[in-house]
Amino acid sequence: MGCRYAHGEGVKKNLQETVRLYKLSADQGNAKAQFNLGCYYKFGRGIEKNLPEAVRLYKLSADQGCAEAQNNLGYCYMYGEGVEKNLQEAVRLYKLSADQGCAEAQLSLGFYYQNGTGVKKNLQEAARFYKLSADQGYAAAQYNLGYCYHNGIGIETNLQEAARLYKLSADQGNAQAQYSLGYCYLKGIGIETNLQETVRLYKLSADQGNAQAQNNLGYCYSNGTGIETNLQEAVRLYKLSADQGYAAAQYNLGSCYQNGSGIETNLQEAARLYKLSADQGYSEAKKQLVYLESSCILF
Repeated sequence: MGCRYAHGEGVKKNLQETVRLYKLSADQGNAKAQFNLGCYYKFGRGIEKNLPEAVRLYKLSADQGCAEAQNNLGYCYMYGEGVEKNLQEAVRLYKLSADQGCAEAQLSLGFYYQNGTGVKKNLQEAARFYKLSADQGYAAAQYNLGYCYHNGIGIETNLQEAARLYKLSADQGNAQAQYSLGYCYLKGIGIETNLQETVRLYKLSADQGNAQAQNNLGYCYSNGTGIETNLQEAVRLYKLSADQGYAAAQYNLGSCYQNGSGIETNLQEAARLYKLSADQGYSEAKKQLVYLESSCILF
């Protein structure tokens, strides 16, 4: 009944009534209700946010074997939300959940095995967990597994399989997969080159705020790659990316200011952007900054 009030199925949506009904059921030991109520406390839906209470309810549910609760409780331990941070306990709970087929837990375990977080680094095990999750259609896992195939991480390089997985993830709206698939179309990696498809995918990703896609789409507009040249649009996209701290975009935007490309020349702004980029180790920005300073153009 709580679910019906939560989603407005046959009754008027009422989160407070949802919480009341979940409480009644949770107090009787219903694991699903305990999990659902924990989520409401975690996100402050229909009730004041209370992370320790969310953790308490997740524990009650997880101890009864609820995979979703084990996954969410693992997240709480991993990031110290409502409970003291404990990476080993997080991994233990994720394993319990993953063994029951929870795609989100499988994704998380893959990430932790890939990076050695709370568990010994094991790239083969990372790829295995990503595959379990990806096979269930989980978009983030499809992207991560595609990345593994692309770069030979824990699995033999297979560019065609990487592109296939990127596409599955991109079709679900994953911004990073859209960017990566766009790059594959640009360079002909595992798939036939298609510059128009590159631009289309970069746009989808950039519209979600992906800094790499914003920069690369700006480059396409700057050079007429797969789309008509538009220097003003290139500058706009470089700015969006640079404002997120993306070094390549800071350099590209600096170059626009230096050369008056799509924007009025401003050498001081060019130098500022080159410095931001150079401070992140971007070599071309370092060269241009040295050039501007040594040639006394700034003075």
